Amino acid sequence: MSNPPTSEPVDQRTGVQAIVEPIKALGALLGFAIGFLASYRSGADMTGSVIHGLVGALLLCGIFWMGAVWLVREMMISHVQEQRLLYEARVEESLKAHAAREQARATPLPPPVPRVTLGPGGRS
Repeated sequence: MSNPPTSEPVDQRTGVQAIVEPIKALGALLGFAIGFLASYRSGADMTGSVIHGLVGALLLCGIFWMGAVWLVREMMISHVQEQRLLYEARVEESLKAHAAREQARATPLPPPVPRVTLGPGGRS
């Protein structure tokens, strides 16, 4: 029986690690496999092949880590931009509602008085 996902908040470090760590592990495995197989198939002994595999794992682990951090950074930027757009829409909606309330509450002004009825001081 599977448990439903909980809605508990996850801190930022745990969330980033959940994305970065599997990508780093994939890079390390892929790097080891490439380094080991390339060395072993070219005729190196087992020790040399393992060392080449470890070097390949270190190199690709670092490269995949940089890619994962870049991916997380882009996801965060996208999320911030999305939240900013939602916030701006809510602010605009709130300002329109406030203006409508103020307009409904305002007392209508009487029509303007024509200048002719103001008296003789207005004409020369």
